[in-house]
Amino acid sequence: MLSRIGSFLAGSIFVTSVGGMGAALILQRTPPVEFKVPEVLLCAIGMAEIESACVQAEIGRIRDEAARIEQERDELSRLQEEAERRRRELEDLNGKVESFNLFTKTETSIGVISTGVRFASILTPERWVEGWCYWTGPGSGAVSAHLDLGRKSPGQGITWNEVSDAQLADLGLTVGELTEARLGCRFPEE
Repeated sequence: MLSRIGSFLAGSIFVTSVGGMGAALILQRTPPVEFKVPEVLLCAIGMAEIESACVQAEIGRIRDEAARIEQERDELSRLQEEAERRRRELEDLNGKVESFNLFTKTETSIGVISTGVRFASILTPERWVEGWCYWTGPGSGAVSAHLDLGRKSPGQGITWNEVSDAQLADLGLTVGELTEARLGCRFPEE
């Protein structure tokens, strides 16, 4: 009776028993088994040869990515140079500009509400110094009516100008229209 108990690439071990009397080990040499691992598997586990299609494709992808990154770097460098040139131009202008103000106008049924905002510098348009708001409406003749509504400073609430009933009557406005005009003011948000 013959039983196989192990196997190696270089050979096999067999145990032979004859009539229940003792056992003998016989080592038999067999040729090594050779098999080729598919290239797809070698690529998947990162062990492919440099000449393989998957490695060459990955090299091509990396070269393309490197070229794209170089183009992006060159574009960023160009944009950085442009930003620096503009910053220098603004610095030159900043010394020449004495007052940097922006105005917002809102057309309403009662007239035009204008909000002005003065900034500390053209270099820092996010830092405003003061804001004011006024109403302009139809007046008598060629002269339009004007009413300063209020002012605001950063970190402060709006200070509304007091308007008497007589002033409102002279301007042809009601208290409700004054409230509507104040709602049209567009002070910067903080």
